[in-house]
Amino acid sequence: MTSQRSFDLFGGASIDIPCDCGHTTRKAISWLRSHRQFNCPRCRALVKVDSSALDRELRRVERSMDRLTKNLSQTINIDIKL
Repeated sequence: MTSQRSFDLFGGASIDIPCDCGHTTRKAISWLRSHRQFNCPRCRALVKVDSSALDRELRRVERSMDRLTKNLSQTINIDIKL
């Protein structure tokens, strides 16, 4: 399961999910967190979402964001004068 931070960061983003009939359906990541399948609007086939792959990719991106944040905080020098 992804962390709350990943959910907050990516929950509003949408991805296109293809069906075997060639139609793609755009779904919000927040919707996909609670719905693992849906019917294709074109052919009505049941489309199952591999949630483990989604979670794995969100964790990978979160780790990259953590490294970026750490690197930025180490390179930015703030001088506060009172």
